[in-house]
Amino acid sequence: MQPVYSQLLSSYSINDQVNMHQVGGHEFKIACQYEYQQSYVRAQFWYQTAAKKGHSQAQNNLAVMYALGRVEDAAPLDALDWLLKAAAQGDVKAESNLNCLQISNEALGKQSFVI
Repeated sequence: MQPVYSQLLSSYSINDQVNMHQVGGHEFKIACQYEYQQSYVRAQFWYQTAAKKGHSQAQNNLAVMYALGRVEDAAPLDALDWLLKAAAQGDVKAESNLNCLQISNEALGKQSFVI
């Protein structure tokens, strides 16, 4: 997969306020710490755990990791799916990220994003 390098995609960091009221908040904090340490496989595990529980910030960050190709099993459709789920919950960064992504049929065949 060709990674996407862009300053347009926005994710949450360990310095951002975490929505601890959503289920998966603790897992999200753990994932942010691993991503900060550039341990992307571990971060992916914890983001997936929180995202599957419905944590919108984790859904956004997981999508950004996939879009940037930080994990091997990343796919554009998976990233888009997680962004749509986060945006449906009103996550502002996910909504902004959706506006930055433009996916063409050709890009999907090559497993990459066009920004």
